[in-house]
Amino acid sequence: MDKYIIKEDSGLRIQTEVAPGYTDIDVFAVIKAMTKYERPVTFEIGTGGSISCQPIIHKDMIYFGACDHNFYCLDMNGNEIWRFGTNGPIVFDCSIHDDIIYFGCFDHNVYALSLEGKLLWRFGTEDMVGSKPKVINNILYFGSKDGKMYAINPKTGKLIWKFKTNGAICAGINAYEDRLYFGSWDNNLYCLNAKTGKLVWKYAANNTVATALEYNGNIFFGSFDHCFRSVTSEGKLRWKFKAGGPITAGAGYAVADNIIYFCSRDTHMYAVDTDTGKIVWKFPTGEMIVSPPVYHNNVVYFSSGDSNLYAVEAKTGKLIWKKPFTLPVASIGIYEDIIYAGCWDCNLYALSLERKTLWKFSTSLSYPAPIDLEQDQIQSNIEINWETPKIEKEKELYKTEVNAGDYSDLTSVYGDISRLSYMSNKNTGYVKKRDF
Repeated sequence: MDKYIIKEDSGLRIQTEVAPGYTDIDVFAVIKAMTKYERPVTFEIGTGGSISCQPIIHKDMIYFGACDHNFYCLDMNGNEIWRFGTNGPIVFDCSIHDDIIYFGCFDHNVYALSLEGKLLWRFGTEDMVGSKPKVINNILYFGSKDGKMYAINPKTGKLIWKFKTNGAICAGINAYEDRLYFGSWDNNLYCLNAKTGKLVWKYAANNTVATALEYNGNIFFGSFDHCFRSVTSEGKLRWKFKAGGPITAGAGYAVADNIIYFCSRDTHMYAVDTDTGKIVWKFPTGEMIVSPPVYHNNVVYFSSGDSNLYAVEAKTGKLIWKKPFTLPVASIGIYEDIIYAGCWDCNLYALSLERKTLWKFSTSLSYPAPIDLEQDQIQSNIEINWETPKIEKEKELYKTEVNAGDYSDLTSVYGDISRLSYMSNKNTGYVKKRDF
């Protein structure tokens, strides 16, 4: 039987024994289906142990969120230091500024934690938080599926301003010279005054606009209309490059030495000259590329839905190596020549630059998080039935103190969960203890 440890002053309730109905085969079927759609369809992600949030390293600690509703802190050897529980999957990347951790959650909140895992504040939006919170010039910015861009005091969590678009904001943001740039599912790239939130200009594409990135004073962004564009800081088109498929809304880019690297749902990684928009190279994989590219020491690292992690030469696109996993790697971070790979198989891997596995850390749930492509679209590709969990009798649980956060029910409408154990005390939470 699973062992758990208790933390007072928490409302967290967590699954103990489950028989999930979502399998590895389902994951690959969803990835295959995703390549066929010309708009975002992958936002709904259920409860499971998968890791999509990019691991970041700060003061010799590793921080990341997972779809099991936990935010984790590990030491550099992969040992758990603490975890903080929320009420939803943590899918998008976190950030750290002035020793404060910021991350968004599918429970509609942005959280601010101390480096010790204590809650400093949380800020609620009207829908899932779909972008990485980012502090720029002492203001914290993030977007939400509710269509709003928020500007928050990073110390107190108090609202400074918010700006409404006509679509979800589920992509990365950037700033340049007191202006904020981001894309929306309403097909526009927005430029706002970063201090006041007033619209400066917007640039219309022909489909959902992806992450915005500033480089050498110009703005770069992709769109589901298959095009990757560069505009000036005033919104004037510099060049447009057409890929073979959509450039996904949440995908990030890497840039170095006047080459920008980005992926498309046509299964290719692209390298394009930042000045001319001319292709330098493109690299094919077996499926849609899953993780944004990461540049390190003249090598570009990325992963594909074919479950391989790739390392290619940044200048030429020549394959250096590839490493297979049981499920796709969803996020990559590199620190002091070690690759930290968050995988949909519920593990965080530490790898050498030569692809040797140094260690792995398993999250609290051993089954992958389900992905909802919306019933009308997924039905022809795969039959998935997700039911509300059935709650059975409480079990008596355990004794040692940890930090689990301070929020209420952890439940999911995903998976055929046959047994779910939880405690109903308002101020009691549980997390799995690994070394019982």
